[in-house]
Amino acid sequence: MATAKTTSVVPLPLEGSACVEPSDPVERNVRVDASHHKDSPDPAAKRERILNDVTSTSVMGALIGGFALAVLVDNKPRPNSEHGNLDLAVYVASCSAVHLSTCSALISALIYRTVNALEDDRVLPWARKWGWVLNLPLPMFVVGCLSYIINMILLSYRDLQVDETIRGFMLSLGVTSVCMALGTGVLLEFSVKVEHGEP
Repeated sequence: MATAKTTSVVPLPLEGSACVEPSDPVERNVRVDASHHKDSPDPAAKRERILNDVTSTSVMGALIGGFALAVLVDNKPRPNSEHGNLDLAVYVASCSAVHLSTCSALISALIYRTVNALEDDRVLPWARKWGWVLNLPLPMFVVGCLSYIINMILLSYRDLQVDETIRGFMLSLGVTSVCMALGTGVLLEFSVKVEHGEP
């Protein structure tokens, strides 16, 4: 004998009626307004963002500093050099890249250690009080990286005197790289301000 199947019908809310709050807590969390999280950020998420930021800067700073150090060792300025002040300019650019990139990596490592030692609920107050310290590594890395690129421009200009065509091409490529890096940085900074609704 066949048994009849019973199906439960879930009533849909009428048009214009108030929406019923979901009983599932996961579903309720999905529907929370994003502005609420903006005003009360998750402490663990804030810690993770800071640590990710300083880790990235630290690794890249150490990498660029190592590249610049290799160039520095092989291009010591010598008295009575046929290149004159160009050798000195190459050395100064390399030395600047090593100092700034390595210092950026060191400060990032110290920030990582400090933030990692704080409790989750103390990270945000600390970041608000010492925000200027958090802002130190990135500008130093940017200037150090630009110094390394300028060093490469000067190095290629010095060593490619045998072919003026290639020399001019590498010079234009280096200058274009610097301009693109600066332009991208300005563009990204502007895009963040637009997303935040800043003028």
